[in-house]
Amino acid sequence: MAVLIHWVRACFAREIKTQSLWHTGVLMIRFTSMTILLHLLQILLWAAFYRVRCFRSWESCFYFSATSYSTVGYGDIVLPPVWRLLGPVEAIMGVLMCGISVSALFAIAARLIGNEAQSGEARSQRTPKTSRTSGQRPGELDLNSAKRSSISLKMPRIRNWIVVGCLLRGPQSCAGNPQNVA
Repeated sequence: MAVLIHWVRACFAREIKTQSLWHTGVLMIRFTSMTILLHLLQILLWAAFYRVRCFRSWESCFYFSATSYSTVGYGDIVLPPVWRLLGPVEAIMGVLMCGISVSALFAIAARLIGNEAQSGEARSQRTPKTSRTSGQRPGELDLNSAKRSSISLKMPRIRNWIVVGCLLRGPQSCAGNPQNVA
C-alpha cells in the first residue's frame, strides 16, 4: 500500500493537475485496480498460511481467507482449535486495509477536484477583464466580470462530470432533462 501511495504522489508531482478529465479518470481506475490486486494478494498470503497449517485444499484456504478478510465469515469452514483466533485477526486486518484503501481513494479524488478548481481560478486570473464600469477607476479590474468568467470556465468540466454520471446510471436517468446532457 505504501508503494501505491508513493506512485500516486509521483503522479501528482508530474503535474497531473493539468491533465484532462480522461487522464484523471484513468488514474482513478488504475489506483482502484491496484488496490483490489493488493487486497487479493493479502488474501492469498493468508490462504498460503492456512494451506501450510490448517487445510488440505487451496480452494478451502482461499474461500476461508476471503470470507474472513471481507468479514462475511459464513462459518461453514472453521479453523482448527489451535489457530481459531486467526480468523478474527484476519477480519480486523481486512477492515483496516479496506478503510485505508477507501480513504486513499477519497484523498486522491479530493485532490483532483481541488486541482481542477485551482486551475479554473488560475485561468480566470490570467485573462482579466479590462472593461470599465461606472465608478471604476482606470486600471482597476471589474471583479464581477472576473467572477462570471471563472464560473463560465468551470461549467464545461461540470457538464463533463454530469455526462459521466449519466453514463454510469444509464441513459434513462438523463433523458428527461436535456440540460444534464448538453
